[in-house]
Amino acid sequence: MKTWPDARKAVHTLLQGFEHGDRVVEAFYILPHDFEKTSLPCANTYVQRGDEGFIDRVTWVAVDIYAAPGESMGIAEAFTSKFGGQPRHVDGVGLLDLVEVDQVPSDVPRPDGVEQTQFVLRVTTRPVF
Repeated sequence: MKTWPDARKAVHTLLQGFEHGDRVVEAFYILPHDFEKTSLPCANTYVQRGDEGFIDRVTWVAVDIYAAPGESMGIAEAFTSKFGGQPRHVDGVGLLDLVEVDQVPSDVPRPDGVEQTQFVLRVTTRPVF
């Protein structure tokens, strides 16, 4: 029976505690109701889609970074620069054969004074038997 490393959990794990300047990111699978008051900067991770071949699986993991105005793009750019374009072993998850930036960080307009930036990572993994 094949099992696959959990790409979403891997990205979530890498985001949890990610530091950019004096900011530390708190990662969520589901944002708390009052995240904009208590948890900035924070990240929300979710899977957009996936594809499975004979040898590998590709999962597109979307990440939304929420921060005070002027901060989210810098955090997103720093994260994608550090983790994009290379394999990575993630404790508790396993080996990611490749983490690629599929959608570069881009602004998402919001009316409430919290800045949002989104990027998408294409994560390639192989099964663990």
